Amino acid sequence: MTPDERRVGFPVMGGVISKIIKRFLTDLNLQVVEPPPITEETIRRGVKLSPDMICFPYKVTLGSIMQCLEKGANTILQQECHHETVCRQKQFAAMQAYQLRRVGYTNFEMHGVNIRKLIQVMSKISGKSFWETTRLTVRTLNSLELEDQQHWDDDGINIGILAEIYCGCDETVNYKLEQKLRKFGANPYNTANVTDLFARILNDNPFNPLGLLRLATRCFKRDEKYEYKKQAQSLFTGELGGHAIPNVESLLWLKDRGVDGIVHLLPLSCMPETTVEPYINGICADHRIPLLRIPIDENNSEANLETRIETFVEMIKLRKAS
Repeated sequence: MTPDERRVGFPVMGGVISKIIKRFLTDLNLQVVEPPPITEETIRRGVKLSPDMICFPYKVTLGSIMQCLEKGANTILQQECHHETVCRQKQFAAMQAYQLRRVGYTNFEMHGVNIRKLIQVMSKISGKSFWETTRLTVRTLNSLELEDQQHWDDDGINIGILAEIYCGCDETVNYKLEQKLRKFGANPYNTANVTDLFARILNDNPFNPLGLLRLATRCFKRDEKYEYKKQAQSLFTGELGGHAIPNVESLLWLKDRGVDGIVHLLPLSCMPETTVEPYINGICADHRIPLLRIPIDENNSEANLETRIETFVEMIKLRKAS
């Protein structure tokens, strides 16, 4: 398939991130099939085709990809983990392509994309040179860095958000968690963002060919949280996959910064996040940090979630006032 023949789609990953991805693809002179916003119909269709106990991001992105294909996409980009891991997300692209072809979606290519092979894949799809693709990638990642900046409120209530990356980034999937926290008078500090994820990968692999991105892109400079990496890793016997160990790392940093509460947001049945639950529980208990855990699947009730968040914030306000 030539670049001119491609109509490129991708599953939604939050409104802002999806707009940045669209701009990146447009800059590569690719025809973009923008995914529709996530709705109950998106989720219903993804759930219908998915294994019951697979994590929620799989179901949502599958429904989103189906909608892209029905809008005319013939090339799909799906995020995948950057290393061999026990996290099922490494298999999303292969599993979803297999399932979609089984139910009649046959005329498309599926490309799994991660930070290590992003330039290679996008250069191949677009027909652009390695250097031109690199230049546009750097510009896109700098745009992400600006969107991912977090604010700490020295005079208010700061709630740290630890999350699996998809649940943390997509405001529909997490029921506008950050907006709800602000509504009830707290400042959300979301550690689950794409910038931190990419920075961590490239800082861990300084001799990777993408090292030039690390030099050229602001968002790949190490921050304070990186210094907690060894402390977090020492709790485990190896790699867990997903964003589990980085979440423990972020919690240790938030603890030392004096965070007022923690929200742990995870897909129901997520293996990496479930594995770190006892450690998050223990650290929060040892340091008297209030913890609210929100497992997410298609059966969540937004009204119930809002009540839990309001109660959590009010409890922290009373605690600080006493």
